[in-house]
Amino acid sequence: MTIAKNNLILKTLKQVLLIVLITLVAGFVSNLFRTDKIPFFENWSEKTKHATLSGENPEISLEEALKLFRKNAAVFIDARPFEEYNKGHIKGAISLPYEEADQKFAEVMSGVSEDNLIVTYCDGETCELSMDLAVFLRNAGYKKVWALANGWSVWQENNLPVGTDK
Repeated sequence: MTIAKNNLILKTLKQVLLIVLITLVAGFVSNLFRTDKIPFFENWSEKTKHATLSGENPEISLEEALKLFRKNAAVFIDARPFEEYNKGHIKGAISLPYEEADQKFAEVMSGVSEDNLIVTYCDGETCELSMDLAVFLRNAGYKKVWALANGWSVWQENNLPVGTDK
């Protein structure tokens, strides 16, 4: 390579670095003047994992869910696979497996008003399906959707009413 070519490459690299530096400084400075500043360091994955478009966390306690169940004030939706739902579910619950929510949404939710209270649930402390389905439904326009963490397990442990479709 010739010296002229090396100088051209160096000049180009310096210009690229200068553009990147100017862009970074402009971004930081503009963030300083924003009324809704964006934090520079944040664990976004955990913070937003179960937040809906409105930023709410849709988790509900067993006590709250049970009050709604006893008053028949909510639609309970099982987020587990259909085979699990058939083995046993909260009495009166309908099945909308989260993994099939896109395909079965219209069919399953056709009779459920967007103003209905909805409680989603799945099984196990590490099960995320109920939370994911709750976020999905809220983002689809349902206003009052809550997720019962560890729902099926705690429901059974407390000997609450169950149904089966065997």
